[in-house]
Amino acid sequence: MNKRILSVCLFMLVFLQTAGCGLTVKTDQEIIRTAYENLSENTKKTIVDWENAKIEIEKSNDSAGYLVGGPNGVVSTKGKDTYMITFQTDEHEVSLGPVCVFLDQYSYDFIGVGLRD
Repeated sequence: MNKRILSVCLFMLVFLQTAGCGLTVKTDQEIIRTAYENLSENTKKTIVDWENAKIEIEKSNDSAGYLVGGPNGVVSTKGKDTYMITFQTDEHEVSLGPVCVFLDQYSYDFIGVGLRD
């Protein structure tokens, strides 16, 4: 009986480790790199020290959301848990401000770039 319980426990341990939730956890640097790689070449040229971008978590129930320029036009982040990655630019003092990239918090998919003044 003890061998059977041990076998079941071992099976469950192996199953949970291999199946998991299907989520991949990225480091802060990987998140920043993913965001940076989704910017246009022209925008990348304005970024200052991209490796030190700021990451914030935006929970869907904490904010009204942002309007962002996505691959298929303007979309809202309302109702989505996102990472907002803020890159400082050399245009920061010219009134355009920083570049904010939004990624889905769970899949790390690119949602869009925050609209700038």
